[in-house]
Formats: sequence, structure tokens, C-alpha cells
Amino acid sequence: TLRITDKHKPLIEKLRENFEGMKVLVGMDRLDFVNGLPHKILAMETFLEAFPEWRGKVVLCQVVVDTNKIEGSYSAHKIKVSRQVNELIGKVNGKYGDVNYFPIKILRNSLSRDELMALYNMADVALVTPLRQGLNLCAFEYIACQSKDDPGVLIYSEFAGCDNLLKGALLINPYHTDQIARTLERALVMSPKRKQLRYESLLQCATNFNSRTWTKRVFPAIVQASARSKETQIIPNLDINYLSNVTFRSNKRLILLDFRGTLLTFEPIPQLNKPSPELISTLESLTKDVRNDVFVLGGVSSEILEDSLGHIPNLGFVAEYGYFVRYPGKDQPWQTVRSNINLWWKKDVAYVLEYFSDNTPGSFLEVGESCVTWHFRDTDKDFGLAPARLLQMQLEQMLQYQPAQAVLVFEKKYIVVHSTGIHKGTAIRHIMKNCENKESPYEIVIALGDDKTDEAMFKQLTSLKTNNVWSCSVNMRISNAQYYIDNVGMVLDLLRNIADTPDLQSHKE
Repeated sequence: TLRITDKHKPLIEKLRENFEGMKVLVGMDRLDFVNGLPHKILAMETFLEAFPEWRGKVVLCQVVVDTNKIEGSYSAHKIKVSRQVNELIGKVNGKYGDVNYFPIKILRNSLSRDELMALYNMADVALVTPLRQGLNLCAFEYIACQSKDDPGVLIYSEFAGCDNLLKGALLINPYHTDQIARTLERALVMSPKRKQLRYESLLQCATNFNSRTWTKRVFPAIVQASARSKETQIIPNLDINYLSNVTFRSNKRLILLDFRGTLLTFEPIPQLNKPSPELISTLESLTKDVRNDVFVLGGVSSEILEDSLGHIPNLGFVAEYGYFVRYPGKDQPWQTVRSNINLWWKKDVAYVLEYFSDNTPGSFLEVGESCVTWHFRDTDKDFGLAPARLLQMQLEQMLQYQPAQAVLVFEKKYIVVHSTGIHKGTAIRHIMKNCENKESPYEIVIALGDDKTDEAMFKQLTSLKTNNVWSCSVNMRISNAQYYIDNVGMVLDLLRNIADTPDLQSHKE
């Protein structure tokens, strides 16, 4: 545990004497390019250029840790970074320094633990600028060593771990030197009251999210992940010809088809997600066969399903992840699978998702009657995923005691929020119950889907009494399905084979 005690006071006083009249910035980084040390020095140069009134009044004490004694390519990498850092420091000190003043003071492995704690304590600003990092402990050390009566300011990279938890820090993009310069000036002129409020928030985070807290959170998650992995398995490839032959021998079939990602490939613009003429022709052939009951299941609204495939009269639909069902037949009405579902949470969720959509280029929002979906598949692969994970955490906290849940579907890059207990498995139960009174029960059930939202459908089908269930995931992945099929094109091939299956009675004749 880091704690400032009486033994540190002489060290702190000595540092205050050495930097009398100066504002002190502190940084501690390993000699590695990923820590953003060159970018930090360039930002310091930009700051002194943009704010000349601070020249001679501010100093960056940069501690460089070089404990790795690895030879070879990594050693060459360190030499390259060290040379670049030395050149940049020399340039800045030569440009803005004089005989009695250097704006950047470099300290290489020269501080003891107590001296480093003293430096953290008296520093006005901590500058933490990694380009990519999991968890930066220096930030938490700085927080722990600060004085409650006169705290400093933490400037923290948005590309380091826990940036969303350190709400009292000033977040920066380490590649944006102008932004860092402006943030530095903001930190140096910040009022004591604002610094105090930010410090209290940082201290609460550092205190609450300690190693014991992380252990309590991480280990249950690992246990749950292990349990889920035992429930699922890596599945074999589907033999299309064999399934076609099995289907050929059956008189009554239920065919369940996911919409996007199974029948349709994804397009960058949602309006371009239209079924091909080949798919429409195949579905028409399937639904004309009285042996087949065919349903298309999607997370999209009923309007989108009807606009895409509604002209096929004998095609059934499941919309909004199982909330709505429309049975095959002309002019059949849409039904809700459950009554009295509370959707009052939707307005607040839509407001949050709209904010993320507006601030994440390439993302967009779909709002249905019972669910809200935020798509980020067309965002930058790094900068889209970061807000997605942050959004998922915020939604989980927001919906903790609400009748709704947020699901991150990483495969297709979207987050959907829908009512608890409403999913495609719920719709399958509704469909099977509706068909119980039919004279001829289903002899075979075929289900195809491609992502996390289809797992409830696969799981529900495993509970059926019949053994003739064929659940299939599009693309190989860990799934509750029995088999996988390679791609959307193979799905169409399978459906064509089933559509071409002759009537069993005519075959017997």
C-alpha cells in the first residue's frame, strides 16, 4: 500500500526547494514506443509554443524505467526509442531553456521508491499518455500519493485501461498534441475546488476498485465462462446432401431461418439489405409446398420484414428478436408472444444510444416497438469497439433492476436492448404451442442462425421430444447448434435442395 508518512516529508520539502516557483508535471514510463513518450515530449513542445507565459514556470520531470535486459530485436527497438527521446528532449530544452532552466528533466532509474512517492505527492499534474495499454498503475500510484488538502490533476490517455472509471481525470488523445497542450493549460489554471472534486472521484475509484474488488469480479466471470463452454461445443460441418435426403423422407417440416447474416449478407447501408431474386424464388417454392411451414426470424422490425419478404403469402415471420409473430397465410395479423410487457425503459435507453450514435462516426440506430439496436460494424475497428464496450457497461448498470437486458453481439457488431425473457426461443415456444393441435405433427425441424441472438432458438429446440431436429450455425463457432454451414451461399444451396424435394406420395407412385 502506498501511503505518504513522516519519512517522506524531508524528501517532499527538498523537491519543493529545487522547483521553487515552478509548476511540476510528472510522468513515469518504460522505454517503449507504446507508452507514448515521444508524443508526450512533442505535446510539451506544443504547450510551450502555444502558451509562452508558462515558459520558465513549468517543468516536466520524466522518469524513464529501463529494467528489461532483453537482447535482439527488442533491444534494438529500445535503442531506437531512446535515441528519438533524447533528440526530442534536446530540441525542446535547447529551444525553450537557458542556463538556469530546462523545461524537461529526465530521470533514468535514479529514484528510490520513497523519492518517487515524494515526487508524486508534490507534482501539480501527472501526465499519463500511453498509445495502447491495459492498466496504467502509475496513475493509481499518483492518486494514492496525493495530498487530500492540495491535490494535483491527472491527465490520462483514453487508450489506456480504466479510462471510463477514472471520471476525475482529464482524458486526452495521445496522438493529438494540440489537445494535450490545451489540457495541460487547463490543468495548471484549474481552481482548487475543481481539483478537490476531481481528486475525490479519483480516490473513490482507486479505493473501491482495488485488487480484491477486481478478483471478486474476474473469477466469477471466469467460472461462468467455463460453465458456458461446457454447455456448448465446437460443432461439425453440416452434410447438405444427407439433410436433403432426410427431408425428402418427411411429410411435415418446420423450417426456421434467421434473416440478416443467414438469408442475407450484411451491407454497409441498411437499405441495401434486400433479398436477391434467387432467394425470393427459393422461398416461394418452399412455401408453396404444403409440407413446409417456413418462418423468417429477425431482430428487425415487422415493417422491414414485410417490406423485404411480405409479398410471399405462405411465409411466417418473427420480428424484433421474438416479440412479434405472424403465422403463414394471407392477411394473418401480427401477434405479441407475451402480453402486458413493460417497455417504459425504452425511452431512456434510446436517449443513451442516440448519444453514442451521434458521437461514433459510422454507427447508426434502429428503434423498434420493443427493442433498440445500436450498430457499429461500419466504425473504425479500434475506435468503434471501445465505445461499444463502454456502452455495454453503462447499459448493464442502467438496466440492473429493470425488466430489460443489453446484449453485445460481437460477430455482427451491434448492441441490442430488449425486454427480459423475450428472445427467439420464446417465439419458438409460441410457434410449437400453436401447432400442437395440427393433425400431422412436424416430422423434422430445421433451424439456421448465425449469431448470439440465435442461441436461444437452438437451446429451445434441444428441449423438443423429437430427435429429428437439425439446428445449424452459419460459420464455424462455439454454439448450441448441432452443426455449422459455411456461409450464406451454402444456406441458399440447402434451401434449394429442400425446395426441389418431390412430394413423397407422388414419389411412391
